Amino acid sequence: MTENNVTLRQALFETRNGPPERALSFWEAILARDEHNGPAHHISGLLCMKLERFSDAEYHFRKAVLCQADNWEYQKDLGMAIESRKGVQASIDHFRRSIMDCKTNPDMYVILASQLRSKGSHLAALDAADAALRIEHSYVEGWVERYQAQLALGYHAAAGASFAMARYLDPELDVGPTPEWARPYSFLWTAPPRRPKLGAQRVAVCMTGDCEVLQYTSVNLQKNLFERLGPHDLFIVARDDGFAKYAERLDPTSMIIGHELAMPEGRFELAHARSGTNLPLQPTLQHYNALKRVSQLMDTVDTAYDAVIYLRTSAWIKEPVPDVSRLDLSVLHTPHQDTRGGVSDRYAIGSFHDMDVYLNQFDAVVQHPERLAYGPERALMRHLIQSGVVPVFDARLEMRVARMDHGRMVLQAPDWLEKPPRNTEVQASGRV
Repeated sequence: MTENNVTLRQALFETRNGPPERALSFWEAILARDEHNGPAHHISGLLCMKLERFSDAEYHFRKAVLCQADNWEYQKDLGMAIESRKGVQASIDHFRRSIMDCKTNPDMYVILASQLRSKGSHLAALDAADAALRIEHSYVEGWVERYQAQLALGYHAAAGASFAMARYLDPELDVGPTPEWARPYSFLWTAPPRRPKLGAQRVAVCMTGDCEVLQYTSVNLQKNLFERLGPHDLFIVARDDGFAKYAERLDPTSMIIGHELAMPEGRFELAHARSGTNLPLQPTLQHYNALKRVSQLMDTVDTAYDAVIYLRTSAWIKEPVPDVSRLDLSVLHTPHQDTRGGVSDRYAIGSFHDMDVYLNQFDAVVQHPERLAYGPERALMRHLIQSGVVPVFDARLEMRVARMDHGRMVLQAPDWLEKPPRNTEVQASGRV
């Protein structure tokens, strides 16, 4: 065999049928003619890995990456070779750097999350898993990595939601027995299949909350929400805190600014006390009432909306809203944060029917005040399920809550963390 008469077909045949040493000699002959052949370097690296020639494998994978830096398979295999030679930490450093070349590929983030978990850096692994899900929200491996990281940190309620989403996306997935704290979400993997509902055109946005914080959040909302929606109608029900001018910046279709009257608490007090929350009851009732009023305000417009978006005026959206026309509205999309064992009541996107159920939960709470014993988020989830609405968690709906502190805006940390991380299991690590 000479370098000039080796063909690609011969090299592929030897790779499939011959010993690795002989196959490698064929690829080396091809590379002698064309040293910039990325696929040839990649296959040569894989053969070297089989032969446990890790230094040579790293060399060939690096050559392949030089030929095509955005090929995630090349980057992944280079990371495996680096791990074999230099250890997991060196591999983690490689994957962090390679993400800049493959930042639109969720696989790289999932690999990084797995590597970080193996080193005990669970918070950083959680960041990496979230990054994968922001790219592809239905990526099963991303939800599995998120579940594993949250489980290691002891965030059981949040881990239950991630476990349920993995099972929902792949009912045949084997992630072990269903943990007790995931059972409230069993409706996700037991619900009958639904026909996707796509192509929403007419969109309404509903908002409730205070006006003062809009002097800061309005710019964020314009950039990450309204500019991406195109034509839409906006309905606002807000408390009269003297800053209505900031709500007017958003050019609402219809708006109600008024003083909040105290609502009777008597029938809800026992259930609220049983919920164990330290939050006062009155703001929860006012929030329910505002949701109902903004739904009624939307009904005053003679338009059949395909999709409805709800969020609070205090919402600081971290990621641009997904393209609503390509969003499956057979289910209700909610954030994967602030669930507290239920469904977030701060941000949601769904069909008009599903969002009508979401916004009118006050009537159900009045009829069944005992539901408040579960807490607002679990009461909302129970209301949705019993009304035939299937809420799913969408990592693209990531937000923070903004609040005013002595005239300054402060972004709250996500409160899906039910308790501080276990110090014994978390090592100091940079964020992804």
